[in-house]
Amino acid sequence: MASHVCLAAPLVLKCKTDTGTPTPDLTIDLDNRTMSWGPAKYEIRSVTDRYITAIQETNRVGAEVWVLDRTTGEYQRAYVEMTQRAVQGGIAPPELTSAAYRGTCTRPLL
Repeated sequence: MASHVCLAAPLVLKCKTDTGTPTPDLTIDLDNRTMSWGPAKYEIRSVTDRYITAIQETNRVGAEVWVLDRTTGEYQRAYVEMTQRAVQGGIAPPELTSAAYRGTCTRPLL
């Protein structure tokens, strides 16, 4: 009996924000439970029939979470992290900040 391994290739999606601005491609590798968006790398934590949830943790305070709707291609991502900003005369003390974003990722047309 011959045996072989069939690995699915990572899926590359074209993405844009909810205002239509193009963003980096989203690469999803379900076999390795990884996802990348431009240079950012995420660990896929949950896969259901409808959603993929991935997280990017840092050595700092906070993390970023992606949730992709596998049916519609809509995504939402949010982060909470400690940041510092430049102010006149130096750098402001660190502060906890957050933001949320949405958009759509689709398969490229051939």
